[in-house]
Amino acid sequence: MAELEKISFIGCGKVARTLAAALKNAGYEIGIIACRNMKHAEEAVQFIRSGEASTDPIEAVSFGTVHFIATNDDAIPEIVKVIDEEGPSSLQGHFFYHTSGSLSSTVFEPLQKKGAAIGSIHPLQVFADPEKALETLPGIYYAIEGDDRAMTWAVHMVDKLQGKLLLIPTGRKVLYHIAGVFAANYLVVLNHLALSIMEEIGETPEDSYQAFLPLMVSALQNIEQFGTAASLTGPIARGDEKTIRAHLNALEQLPPEISRVYRVLGQEAVNLAVRSGGISPEQARRLYALLRLEIKGDDSVVLPTEQ
Repeated sequence: MAELEKISFIGCGKVARTLAAALKNAGYEIGIIACRNMKHAEEAVQFIRSGEASTDPIEAVSFGTVHFIATNDDAIPEIVKVIDEEGPSSLQGHFFYHTSGSLSSTVFEPLQKKGAAIGSIHPLQVFADPEKALETLPGIYYAIEGDDRAMTWAVHMVDKLQGKLLLIPTGRKVLYHIAGVFAANYLVVLNHLALSIMEEIGETPEDSYQAFLPLMVSALQNIEQFGTAASLTGPIARGDEKTIRAHLNALEQLPPEISRVYRVLGQEAVNLAVRSGGISPEQARRLYALLRLEIKGDDSVVLPTEQ
């Protein structure tokens, strides 16, 4: 392959716009930007400052040899079917990638049978605002998987974008995506619950967020420096049963889903506290009982220190 290939995009949402703009800035030529709505395609071209708007995925495939499908996950198999049935009879020398975090490259198997190299490239980044995402793109991780030819090109592309690599086994791609949901999406959910509890006592979400922000940042910094188990603080890390009882009693004043989340996460916190040596197995059993984990007997609970 040439050092810098011509690249087309099918899909013109936030991920497509950010990634295409970054690739253009890295020296790649951007060709067709295709999506169902011509106006959206034109807006994407305007943001990227390169490429030509289109509503035809086959036109995108006809331009260059590297093609990104950056649509929602449900649309990817449909687009693959269109390319397979209406596109060139041979795709030898072509490279197809999608940007889904959960789907693997196997969705491209019909195109692989025609000679295409197939892979997926998932940037570990938040794309709520493409302009801001573009600024913070250097240094992020890209999860890649696929066949050998596709992986080779993906490694080269990530290097050009000043990124870092996560090599994901194709058959376990969905587990990587679940991990990302916990790390980012559910972090937002937990913050929402914290702020909603503060609203119950009369504080505004804005003030509460500013109050808790240093706490959240320091927790993440501790994880980076010490790891998760050693960074756990709070009543469970201390084995403070009295405080946990007070929490559970107070939670009865709030919607039941908040109590359920507290109990489930509390059980996982017990595991971490045992692993770090902060509490004994006996303290852990008592905390599990407080959090209403079903225990048939002492031998039924397998704690990290006993494994």
